[in-house]
Amino acid sequence: MRSRGSAARRNQGRRRIGKGCLGIGGVLVLLLVIGAIAGSGDDNDPEPTTVAQVQPTEVSNLTAESTDEPEPTDEPEPTDPPTEEEASRCEPVEDALVSAISEGLTEGGSLRNAQAVKSGDYEAVWFVAADIQGDGLEGSDDIGIWATNSLTVGEGLIFAVDGYATEFSDWGDGRQTDAQLSANGDGAQEARECVESAGE
Repeated sequence: MRSRGSAARRNQGRRRIGKGCLGIGGVLVLLLVIGAIAGSGDDNDPEPTTVAQVQPTEVSNLTAESTDEPEPTDEPEPTDPPTEEEASRCEPVEDALVSAISEGLTEGGSLRNAQAVKSGDYEAVWFVAADIQGDGLEGSDDIGIWATNSLTVGEGLIFAVDGYATEFSDWGDGRQTDAQLSANGDGAQEARECVESAGE
């Protein structure tokens, strides 16, 4: 009876020891596996970077052009002012021609500040303007315009070309001629402006 009981206890003890040995072995295997996994990444994986290790990148220049103000360009050299001849087309009228035109005034009176301008519309035509002075024509704006093909008395014809000239003189109406002389022709209004300037 004693020997049998002892054998039964020994067998039970072996089972307990076996179970204990398997438990310790499993833990060792698990630790080795974890160590192997952890160790395998040490050589290949880069070290984790921190925020302090990240270098700021350079900001690219987003502007296409410089913000500096452009250099001023060279200013053109000033040109010489026009001469008096270039600035004005006004021509003086001889007293003899002024007297000849005055003889055709229907209400009497006289002419003053007479000026002539050569027309660019005709080969040889001058518009002659003058301020008509007489009864009811005392102002400076009663300006008549005539046309002639010569500024020398006796060498050309004289025609009236605007309302004042046709109303207050008996010179032929230039608008009825083949040339159709009128106050709208080049030089007519310029002659009037010359008279206005002379009267200032």
